[in-house]
Amino acid sequence: MAPRATEVPRTLPNDLTGFTGRERELGRLLERAAAPADGATRIVAIDGMGGSGKTALAIRAAHRLAEAYPDGQLYIDLRGFTPGEQPRLPLSVLGALLRSLGVPGERLPEEADSRSCMWRGLLAERRMLIVLDNAADVAQVRPLLPASSNSLVLITSRTRMVELDGCDWMSVGVMSPPDSRALVREALGRSRTEREPEAVEALAELCGHLPLALRIATARLRNRPRWTVRHLVDRLADGTRRLDELRSGERSVEATLRLSYRAMRKEHRDAFRLLGLHPGAEIDVHSAAALLGCGVREAEDVLEHLLDAHLVGQHEIGRYAFHDLVRSFAQSPRGDNDNDTVETAATGRLLDHFFAVTEEACRFLYPGRDAVDVPFARPAGGLPPIGSAGEAEAYFDREYVTLLAAVARAQERGFFAHAVHLARNLVFHLNARSYLSEYAQAADLAVAAARRIGDPAQLRLSLSNQTVSRAKLGRFREGIAAASEALDIAVSLGDRHGEAYCRDLLGMLHSCLGHLAAGRSHLERAVELYREAGSNRQETYALCNLSSVYTWLGRHREAASAAERAVAISRRLGARNEEISALNDLAIARLATRDHSAARSAAEQALELSDESRMPENLALTLALAADASLHLGRTRQAVAHADRAYGLIRAKGTALRQAVVENILGDVHCRRGEFDRALALHESAYELAAAIEYRIEAARALRGMSAALAATGRTGRAEILRRCADDVMESMRVPVDRRPAAPEAARPAARAALPARAPVAAGLVVSSRFFFFFFLFFFFFFFFLIFFFVLESVCVYLLFFF
Repeated sequence: MAPRATEVPRTLPNDLTGFTGRERELGRLLERAAAPADGATRIVAIDGMGGSGKTALAIRAAHRLAEAYPDGQLYIDLRGFTPGEQPRLPLSVLGALLRSLGVPGERLPEEADSRSCMWRGLLAERRMLIVLDNAADVAQVRPLLPASSNSLVLITSRTRMVELDGCDWMSVGVMSPPDSRALVREALGRSRTEREPEAVEALAELCGHLPLALRIATARLRNRPRWTVRHLVDRLADGTRRLDELRSGERSVEATLRLSYRAMRKEHRDAFRLLGLHPGAEIDVHSAAALLGCGVREAEDVLEHLLDAHLVGQHEIGRYAFHDLVRSFAQSPRGDNDNDTVETAATGRLLDHFFAVTEEACRFLYPGRDAVDVPFARPAGGLPPIGSAGEAEAYFDREYVTLLAAVARAQERGFFAHAVHLARNLVFHLNARSYLSEYAQAADLAVAAARRIGDPAQLRLSLSNQTVSRAKLGRFREGIAAASEALDIAVSLGDRHGEAYCRDLLGMLHSCLGHLAAGRSHLERAVELYREAGSNRQETYALCNLSSVYTWLGRHREAASAAERAVAISRRLGARNEEISALNDLAIARLATRDHSAARSAAEQALELSDESRMPENLALTLALAADASLHLGRTRQAVAHADRAYGLIRAKGTALRQAVVENILGDVHCRRGEFDRALALHESAYELAAAIEYRIEAARALRGMSAALAATGRTGRAEILRRCADDVMESMRVPVDRRPAAPEAARPAARAALPARAPVAAGLVVSSRFFFFFFLFFFFFFFFLIFFFVLESVCVYLLFFF
């Protein structure tokens, strides 16, 4: 018999008291549930990875919607992904649903189809809300759906069942950072979380903002009141043990993920495990094809299946990403088909792929570089399209973090040749973008790998790249050690090109340390060797370095000649970056000879070629030189604009090496404008930077600039001390007295008139304050002696009277 009207079935679980956040998702869900059904059953489904809080969200929404469905609200767990349970069969589920509507057991049909018909018939005239939680697949869900438009069905599942017609799907991802913090605060209490706000942030990050992980972590903290949040964060920081830490009682992130993993077919489980070997945050279809050893289309099909199962995410077409905890699970030891040989082969295919792509990109970006013959296989799955320098740059910009991780993986897994040559391709881009710490990391990995191989030619190549990284970071002595070892190897191999490159590097490094004679000797020999070998692009580097040394020695015409040759060669080759560097050196040489028009012309040409994305520290130098030349030519407004832009750029993106140079130039510019305090601050900053890295020529220039700024403001004592210090540094570098760089000229009266209104007032205040100080001092002593004589006279009169 049918249930009486007063017996309304209500089997929803209690609403979670600790439900936090998800307001945006809840609003979307309620909005979709309230939309018109257009004559069909209204079905709204929530899909998401295990532990994302789908069930909690559905139950919260069901309680909000309950009043709109007066004939009952039913909840049933389909156990599609429940530890230790098999998914419930439709026959069993229908029996439970019919009993909840009052159908006695003896009246239940034996067949699932008959029970489904009875279920739909009983719901035809009722307005009910049904929550089908934790669904496994379409076959489990379809027999449970009503046929009328009176009822609403909410479904939750880890997989998106795209073949379920008429269903409105809504995906639930991880929580937002504010919602994650709110969940932790709700679980631990405001006072405990406010004591450790940074640790709470770190906890949310390490849990990947996954609700299940956050609830397990906070449960552990509640059960261990002596633990601080930071203590748990430190335990979670070990990626190899993170999943073990995220376990509390019967709840476990790993167990939740394992259910999704086990639900897949074997070929998808194997693919999932191999994709976990990818070192990047995102996986593109071409690198996935390399890992899986298949075509791009087949790899994309696998990734799309994992996407439907919420084991990967997708933020851009063709690119997929593991959640951090899913990645940890994919990389954890597996009891089934855990074959080191298979994984090693997959890693080799991926490294072959990365080398092939970077080689193709370098072919467009650096056409003059030396070719290296390597025995790496051409990937069968094909390469991403790279048909221009722009596409090559875009590839490196998108993948350089992944490529650096791949170099580390190659070194770790014993693919030493891959580590050497992939690092070589990568450092070109890292240098161009001034990612210098990453450059140093890649170079160090390559050197370590080359030593393991025992190939002296590869070691020489890697040591040279390591030298460049040390030079750019201002670690000159380390660079000299690496370059000296590389030079010995090049000479022993009879490698004239390698010898030239090492001498080029040694010349630059020795010169920066103030060993100008040794630096000049190395660089002049490097130019000769490059010219003999026909290495035109490399010759421009040596010429630029030689131009700098000639300038430091006061041999300005030779400096200009070397820079002009470098400009001509780089223009002939179409080498833009090399031309910018050569034009900068030419501008420096012309400024030293007071040919300000030529200096400005060189700087302006360099500006036309420059942009902030490639070697921004070189652009800052160009702007500073343009400011210097423009001010000499009376173009004050343009000089100020260039100087301001140079300062902002070098402070944001400059190395200590380049920042010292730029700040010294800008200090001279401000000194000539009469802005002496500003000039002094810039030169002081330049001196600290230069002294810290033993960049002696710039340290001397900074001392000269500080001396000029102090002398201009009347502080002649200290100014003289700093001038002598600068002379001592120049003397130690054996720069002839008549060729040493002059101190910047202080602003003349005409220049002072161009200063902002506050400058004369400030100067007047200095003069006035000194006048009043001495005036006060004079009258103080005058009145002191007056009172003294008055007292003395009174004492004498008293004594005379007394005696």
